[in-house]
Amino acid sequence: MAELYAWLPSLPDVSLENPRLSEHARSRCTEAMESVRRGMFTELFSITDPEIRERYRALVRLVYDAGWRGAGSQYPERIVQDVRNYVRYVQVSLGSVIDGKPLPVREEPPSPDRDSPAVWLPSSSSAIWSDPADGS
Repeated sequence: MAELYAWLPSLPDVSLENPRLSEHARSRCTEAMESVRRGMFTELFSITDPEIRERYRALVRLVYDAGWRGAGSQYPERIVQDVRNYVRYVQVSLGSVIDGKPLPVREEPPSPDRDSPAVWLPSSSSAIWSDPADGS
């Protein structure tokens, strides 16, 4: 997921013929998307918790809808922030399972096609969303 974080600003460019940023950035973002998707078929099989598996699948759907389908293209900055926040939510959820801690409250993933410029944030805000160790 680290690669996706790095190339996330190019996510809205994936489906465009003429990327806003660069062709290189779009290509790297596409590779990062594919890596996250592959994780659904490799690492995720070692996790037996059905809720975590669904959160990860929702992340893959969100990333592919935003990238390949161009969902949320009317608000490209918002879709980048939505995905960034949902990636963080999934990472915290995975960390909770690994550490044997309770999962964060179940959240509906952001809908990329919604007609609002408001950025998706989890309703269960806490210190995990502003961890200085990860630069958020």
